[in-house]
Amino acid sequence: MTNPSIAPRNLWRSTGAVLVGFFACALLSIGTDTILHLLKVYPPADQPMWDPRLNFLALAYRCVYAVLGGYLTACLAPRNPMRHVWVLAFIGLAMAVAGVIATRGMNLGPCWYPISLAVTALPCVWLGGILYQRMQNVANVPLNNRELSFEEKNALERTDSERKHLEGLLQNRINFYLIFIGLFLGSLYQIYGVMREVALVAGTVISFLLTLAICRTYGLVARALRDIEDIDPTHPYIKYRRDISFPPNANHVLVIIPIGVTLLFGTLTLLSMACAK
Repeated sequence: MTNPSIAPRNLWRSTGAVLVGFFACALLSIGTDTILHLLKVYPPADQPMWDPRLNFLALAYRCVYAVLGGYLTACLAPRNPMRHVWVLAFIGLAMAVAGVIATRGMNLGPCWYPISLAVTALPCVWLGGILYQRMQNVANVPLNNRELSFEEKNALERTDSERKHLEGLLQNRINFYLIFIGLFLGSLYQIYGVMREVALVAGTVISFLLTLAICRTYGLVARALRDIEDIDPTHPYIKYRRDISFPPNANHVLVIIPIGVTLLFGTLTLLSMACAK
């Protein structure tokens, strides 16, 4: 019988993993800002910072800290590390978007800086989780080649079949997304004025929903691969995936496309809001 205390304990550990990643990123960013203010690299805290070089510097180390935050969250997660990473990523994205809206018209610096924070929040945290997974894959080298039982062979065959189905579904959804983007951009080019802004918002929403579907399928493929690895760490698919470190897994690369395009559309919308005269 399952111990009823396991679920609350995992909930607290999951919450703690996300909070550690969040506060690590936030405190490191604030601490670095403070040091650079004290060293007079940055202007005083009560003055705006318009120098693009300084804004690029601030953006650069925030990206590094976001990667670190994603890595820490994945490392501390009791299970499903990438799920925790996605929670942290969307929290960071939501707060960055709120920052864009809150600082609109305050003349604290160039309008592209808070938008850049919003654009980079999700992919940087996601990259931290991917780095953790890659290091785990390298560390988890099989120690023996034991014979699988009949039940394990059966489960392996079913899981591998489902993995192939899910990868085909992922490919079809990405292909559909690319067709949608091509048609949408072609139509957007023919629209002017207020209707273009409305179309851009609608396209961003649709792109976001399609991206969620793609990311879910991608997560199911990753789950199927983990199950295959748990059953048979010496499976050829797992062995080839470990042996080939470059180029990276095509699924990791392809899933970035809808995320990047959605962030691009969102950035264009936020840019029109933040830089409106």
